[in-house]
Amino acid sequence: MISFFVSFIIGCTDSQSLVEQSGISDPLPACSDYLNDVQTYKHCASKTAITDADMNTIHSHCAHALDLEMECRHKWVRANLAKYDFNSLKTVCNQDEDCVFDLLDNTPDEDVLVQVQRCEQYLYHFRRDCIMHAVQRWYFQWPPDWEMQRVAKASSRNPELIGMYLAGRVACDGVGSCDGNMEIEMQCERYVEEYTDRSKCPNQHRKRSSKREWVKPTNSKDASN
Repeated sequence: MISFFVSFIIGCTDSQSLVEQSGISDPLPACSDYLNDVQTYKHCASKTAITDADMNTIHSHCAHALDLEMECRHKWVRANLAKYDFNSLKTVCNQDEDCVFDLLDNTPDEDVLVQVQRCEQYLYHFRRDCIMHAVQRWYFQWPPDWEMQRVAKASSRNPELIGMYLAGRVACDGVGSCDGNMEIEMQCERYVEEYTDRSKCPNQHRKRSSKREWVKPTNSKDASN
């Protein structure tokens, strides 16, 4: 009798695919050929998310990727940057900072201050890189003096990065001044002094060959207002 029940239990276990034994219910039809190969199945789930999932199904779809779930979500977000807004895509990234950084870097807000605020709010390990990229983009646009005033007056937890590029504009282009928030102004003045040696101007400054017409962010206000 005992051997009968043992055989019955083993038989039931054997009837389950390895994927189902991993806790997956309702396996993905597109990956049904790999139900007894968990490694291949989870890679299949991650790969097919881009074509088979939408905003309503991406969470449940990527759950099938098991330990590749974050990679699955990240790939899907990257493939849908133009289709959904920032907040929706950030929700898909969940707590994956690499995904959020990629999202921020590839869908920057047109207002540098909004972008810096997002970097500070949503990132930790990649915060500095995110802010650096934001301020560099702003610097490449040759901001006029009134825009520099607006940025210089803002508060930031990373005044050095903002001050550095304000100083590049002041000392290397001869535009505007460092006047503004005390911490940003101090950093700007420090870099202005350093950039009296023009060879120390930001490398990006020396590589720029032509000026671009400044486009005012639609969601920002003129510093004179």
